[in-house]
Amino acid sequence: MEINSSNKGATNSPLPHHPFFSQSSNPATLTDCLDAIDRANAVIELINSLELSEQNGGLSERALFGYYWVNSLVQSALTFVNVRLNELQLESNKQLHSQSLVTGLFQALESMDKPHQDQFLRPVARHMGMETSELLDTLKDISSRSTRPPLDK
Repeated sequence: MEINSSNKGATNSPLPHHPFFSQSSNPATLTDCLDAIDRANAVIELINSLELSEQNGGLSERALFGYYWVNSLVQSALTFVNVRLNELQLESNKQLHSQSLVTGLFQALESMDKPHQDQFLRPVARHMGMETSELLDTLKDISSRSTRPPLDK
C-alpha cells in the first residue's frame, strides 16, 4: 500500500507501507491522520523513556540504526500528516464556500415571487433536464447541508 499526497509539491512522493497508516485509505482521511499522530506520539514517548546516555552503555551500532529508522519513520509520517491535513482543510473550505454560495442563491430565490423564480430557474432546469420545482428542491437540499456539521473525510 502506498500513501500519496495529492499535493503536486515535493511531498508527493509515495511513502512505503507505513505502520502509522496501517488502516488508512488513499488519500488519508482526518481520522487516519489523527491516528498517525497518536502513534507517532507513542513512539516519541517510548524513545524519551529510554536511557541512552554513555554511562548506561550508550547505543550499539544496530540500536543506533534502529533509532535513526524510527526517527525517519516519525518524521515522514508527521510531514505527510501536515500536508494531508492542510489539503483536507482546503477541501473543507472550498466545500463550505460553495455551499454558502448556494445558500445565498436559495435565499435570494425564496425572496422572489413564484413567477420570477420560474423565469429565473427555467433555463437552468431545462439544461439540467429537470423541472423547475426539482431544481429549487435540490438547491434547498444543498443549502440545508451547509448548516449541518461536516462529516469526516
